[in-house]
Amino acid sequence: MSDARERQSAGPDRFDVLFCTFGSRGDVHPYIAVALALREIGITSAIATGKEHETTVRRAAGPDGRAGVIGFVSVPPSREEFDRDGGMMERVLDPVRGAEFIFGQIVCPFLERTHGATLAAARAGGCRLIVGHPLAVTAPMVAEQLGLAYVYTFLQPMSIFSATDPPVIPAAPWLHGLRRLGPWAHRALYRLMARRLRTLGEPIERFARGLGLEPEPGRTLLQRLESKVLNIAMFSPVVAPPQSDWPANTRAVGACLWDDPGAEDAAESAALEAFLRSGEKPVVVTLGSAAVEIGQHVYEHALEGALRAGRRCVLLTGPMDAPLAARGRSDVLAVRYGAFSRILHASCVVVHSCGAGTMAQVMRAGVPQVCVPFAHDQPDNAMRVRRLRAGVMMGRSATSAERMRRAIERVLDDGEGFIAGARAAAERVRGENGARAAAGLIRDVLARRG
Repeated sequence: MSDARERQSAGPDRFDVLFCTFGSRGDVHPYIAVALALREIGITSAIATGKEHETTVRRAAGPDGRAGVIGFVSVPPSREEFDRDGGMMERVLDPVRGAEFIFGQIVCPFLERTHGATLAAARAGGCRLIVGHPLAVTAPMVAEQLGLAYVYTFLQPMSIFSATDPPVIPAAPWLHGLRRLGPWAHRALYRLMARRLRTLGEPIERFARGLGLEPEPGRTLLQRLESKVLNIAMFSPVVAPPQSDWPANTRAVGACLWDDPGAEDAAESAALEAFLRSGEKPVVVTLGSAAVEIGQHVYEHALEGALRAGRRCVLLTGPMDAPLAARGRSDVLAVRYGAFSRILHASCVVVHSCGAGTMAQVMRAGVPQVCVPFAHDQPDNAMRVRRLRAGVMMGRSATSAERMRRAIERVLDDGEGFIAGARAAAERVRGENGARAAAGLIRDVLARRG
């Protein structure tokens, strides 16, 4: 398929910045937040990602006459191309082999088409700078081919793999205990991991060489995605303070948040508003935009746990059906979507899978958390919530209604300190505006290049 047929765009014909991202809503919303902040300082941009996100990007651009400064570019693969039977999410969220599946079965088979569409978009748009997501592996290739500035982004602390502030590795969480031995232990561990990353990265290296680009020797797949100009850590330094072993030119700006209020159904929104006003603050249960597809048991256990604790409950179910136990009850409301910015502050506890964006939104709301991580960065995010005394965590396979009841009651017990910890964390992160800070850094890079 030709580049012209691959690339379908909406928005400005020309743009300064091209955001290249891939994944679920949680992988798109942070870049929308930065694009909106860039718009406020007169910098045009477009977001290049799977076509399933086009409606969201168009909605973000808005009907107010300024939509022309945020564009959308459809870049393969779309979800329908790599998940034809609808059963992919279980493999994506496998804590042991999830990353291998993503690179081997989703990213690498589409390298040529992803690269072609991204290259065509950058050329046609006349962009001057490309911003890359961790799975947008062809973004730095396009930037190098066209001589453009390139900025890399870390969406969560885990992706930096610091030895002085080591992450929880989902395939072997017990290895986190090595931190007690000092940074040398994790440096040794990362050297072993680098061998596996080299294997995963071999198809990407071959593709780059086919373009006449020679990968830098001695660097892992993830390290080769980093920028020598600017790496933006799109999470709060409260969650992960900057470390001496972070990549050069890395700046932590805080979470870049946008939660798509326009996605709410009008009837559900009215019902939610009425429910929140009608009684005590409820327990809110959400599994984000990925784990929601395979986490029905978590919804069932959290709902029953909340009711046993004498709490009302709101279930944000996404595309999935609400548990049978939620039906016909006045103390339970199930809706498909609710904007976090207006619902979380009205909750008493949030049960969630601890994706980086949800974690950041709950932390800003100052509400204690019950984290049920599934895979990838989620166990590490949950550990950081626990370290801040802002919540507790339990494994996805260890949930039960009784354990949920105990967890909810524990974080609501003043004597346990989780309410105070959540409020203290909120006070620290509310002063951050990650999207605005990231936009300022991107503007500075553009200014230096003239």
